[in-house]
Amino acid sequence: MQSISQISSILFADLVGYSRIESDELKEKIFNKYRQIQDLYLDNENYFFSNTWGDGLLICSYDPIDLAEIALKIRDEIRNTNWRRAGFPDELSIRIGLHIQRITLKVENHKTVEVLGKGIDIASRIEPIVAPNQVYCSQRFYEHLMDEDNLKIKAKLVGKERLAKEYGEMNLYKLSWMHESIVNEENHQSKKSSAFTDLSIPDLPELKKAVEFTPEDKNQFIMDTFLYLSEYFQNALDLLRSKHPQLKTNIELIDENKFACFIENNETIKCKAKVWLKENPAGTPQNPSIAFSHDFESVDRDNTYSQWITVENDSEKMYLNISEMGKFGNRIGFSNKEIDQIAAAKFLWKIFITSLEN
Repeated sequence: MQSISQISSILFADLVGYSRIESDELKEKIFNKYRQIQDLYLDNENYFFSNTWGDGLLICSYDPIDLAEIALKIRDEIRNTNWRRAGFPDELSIRIGLHIQRITLKVENHKTVEVLGKGIDIASRIEPIVAPNQVYCSQRFYEHLMDEDNLKIKAKLVGKERLAKEYGEMNLYKLSWMHESIVNEENHQSKKSSAFTDLSIPDLPELKKAVEFTPEDKNQFIMDTFLYLSEYFQNALDLLRSKHPQLKTNIELIDENKFACFIENNETIKCKAKVWLKENPAGTPQNPSIAFSHDFESVDRDNTYSQWITVENDSEKMYLNISEMGKFGNRIGFSNKEIDQIAAAKFLWKIFITSLEN
């Protein structure tokens, strides 16, 4: 059996009300319902692993849009089922949590037979705090989803919520179809019909919920950004090497807070870059930050860097700013402002491979 490390989109779902079901016949109906859902909505293109147990459902995909669509289709299937007519004493609902992170795949005969890792745990900790018949996703999943050409799904900030089993706090977003209205969502939630839904509903302002971000939140966000950059560069180097086999690529983990990347062509190093978590220069805000050095001189000398990444926030979210830098932290100006981890990674990668393109 082979172990593969892979960034994956993760779905964890659970039926609300299952614990009250004692009949084996009704439990078998739920098992058959899950099997029907998998047959309807999963194919060889949109997922690579699934597993069910009792009322639990785990699905993994490489593509966040695919998994978000699967999640909403499952939600619709469950909430549109007349469970009482099917013989159940009460209506059932489902909670679905989504996350994206690098996990370990156990592969046998080219098929994933098991998945492991912290990302699975996080998705399973989001699920218990989701409102019935809703789909919530993590900040990281939201950023990946919004970075894609997504025309079907919208996201609304829920805010910072404490995850189950003392797993810390996390910003969560509620996903829904782009065409869904507030009235439709409330109607599905209550499962009650109302003549009010036939009226023309005026446009109503959405009052944004202010979120308080602590220094610990910002520290976690910049650390997550550092991990995301290392994963992004690793995957990008792998893709580059597969497309251009004549190139030699390497990513070297100097320590848990620093890595360096290299691209070599014809025994000559064409590109190199170093990324590390850093202490801020004197007189700057004391938020944590990341330094990036293009064409660095030494992995051990960290007093010179070309870009400086800081974390800031507004009343809704945390984001990144990238500044051009000189020696010893002399700011030149912003290269990018109010961007997410994906945009930051793409920006730094572009700088890294500049010499290769020339």
